[in-house]
Amino acid sequence: MARTMKPLAQIAATLLAIALNAGHVAAADEHAALNPLAAITLDSLAATRDQPLFSRNRKVYRPVQAAPAPTVVMPPVPNLSLVGVVLSDTSPLIILIDQTLKTQVRMREGETYNGWTLKRVEPLQAIIQNGATEFRLLLPTAKGS
Repeated sequence: MARTMKPLAQIAATLLAIALNAGHVAAADEHAALNPLAAITLDSLAATRDQPLFSRNRKVYRPVQAAPAPTVVMPPVPNLSLVGVVLSDTSPLIILIDQTLKTQVRMREGETYNGWTLKRVEPLQAIIQNGATEFRLLLPTAKGS
């Protein structure tokens, strides 16, 4: 009887192991039955990432690279100082000092000096223009006033 017990114990242990494993497999199958996406691996979805489902042409998405910002070129600032304004009904005149050349320059409305055209003369200022850039030259104020 002792000889028959040993094989019976082995058989019982084997049956118990099979039953436990079957329960685990059954639980996994039950989980898969409740969630059909559980059986899909992420690697099998790579084509969806490469060709998105809801895109009209279903091409691979490549982010658009922003164009480089245009370089803003600051217009040159004239190296001129307004030192005098002569107002008259016929032809207003300004007197400038070219700080680069250290020379005196007289300009009437419409005249051009170093690319700057005198557009308008006012009592305390003058407006000069170079292309689309306008620049306002102001008369210096007295320090005591």
